[in-house]
Amino acid sequence: ARPECPDFLDAAARTEWERLVGRLCDAGTLTHEARGTMASYCVAWSLAADAAIHLGETGPVVVSETGRQTRSAYFDVWTAASKLQNSLAAELGITPSSRGRVQAVKVETKDPKERFFKVVG
Repeated sequence: ARPECPDFLDAAARTEWERLVGRLCDAGTLTHEARGTMASYCVAWSLAADAAIHLGETGPVVVSETGRQTRSAYFDVWTAASKLQNSLAAELGITPSSRGRVQAVKVETKDPKERFFKVVG
């Protein structure tokens, strides 16, 4: 079953969720337990995208109120969000190098409890 998209995601994060959730579920790499990781990835995506838009408008260097050139705060946001996004993407098996390391979860049992508990007896 497909994990539900969290309500707190903004429009850009929801778009990214919808773009990936089906593919990752079909691949068996997105489970309900990984919903938080996926949500965090989508938030990082949204933050990086927003910062990139602002960087396109202002550039990576801005002039402060005192007249000094300084690095744009949007550059720092983009850098941090991109690093987080890449780290979470690897956890979800989205990056090319992580696809071989992330194992698909395909559990087929008649009793759903067997997914979590081994019946000994």
